Amino acid sequence: MYNVEFVGLFFTKRCQLCTTPLRQSAYVWQTPQGNVKVCPKCNSRLENQKSRAVFDSSKPFVFPPIVRSSSSGCGGFISVIFIAFIGIAVISALSNTKTGATLAPPTKEPNGSIQPKEVKPETPSSTASVNTNEAISSEHTKTEMPSGSGVLLKNTSNFPVAIIVTRKINILNETGGFGLAVGDELLILRKQGTKYIVSHQNKEYAVNPNLIEDMEIK
Repeated sequence: MYNVEFVGLFFTKRCQLCTTPLRQSAYVWQTPQGNVKVCPKCNSRLENQKSRAVFDSSKPFVFPPIVRSSSSGCGGFISVIFIAFIGIAVISALSNTKTGATLAPPTKEPNGSIQPKEVKPETPSSTASVNTNEAISSEHTKTEMPSGSGVLLKNTSNFPVAIIVTRKINILNETGGFGLAVGDELLILRKQGTKYIVSHQNKEYAVNPNLIEDMEIK
């Protein structure tokens, strides 16, 4: 019989006689069935029995039945370490992954080395619907137009052009019409023959030049 000292964290076998968990120390007895690890309490009882057998031949020493199902608890601790290692590896792999970027086919450098080229994802261009008046007005703002009081519409040849109404007028034709008050804005698209084609609420109207030629150009 000899004593074994060990750290309880890694050695968690049970006593092979009473199945008490072995925490800090164990005693190993050599038997015909092999080495048997026992707890300090069972070790004391075995020593007492062996001592009595030496002085009393009528009480021979017989080793108690051995519990063979005792298993080491190290496997549970090793499993925890293994799972923790796998978790750290997965987190590290995810942290190294760049989001929002893809690698294009590698390009060969002049020195013979191959370097992957990073390609940023393209952002889809948004298309907005623009009505006829907004498109014409935007084009009008890009053209240098005469401005100021006293400039007559008949003196310009640049269209489209916006004018400020200086008096109340009514524009009528066979399909309808509309009225404008002083200070309202009127968009003139083009000159067609002797008349001007104006736009109002996405509709075009032919206007007599006498109504608007003396208006102020914006």
